[in-house]
Amino acid sequence: MADLKAVYAAVGEQAALDALDAFGARWDKKYPKISQSWQSN
Repeated sequence: MADLKAVYAAVGEQAALDALDAFGARWDKKYPKISQSWQSN
């Protein structure tokens, strides 16, 4: 998933968390377990 590249490429923790939030906003309706897993780990 190209959207996860933004998480890995983020400079700093807050940027990574923001990218993960954006990922969740886009994909949670279709795949709700994915971002839940990322958030818990």
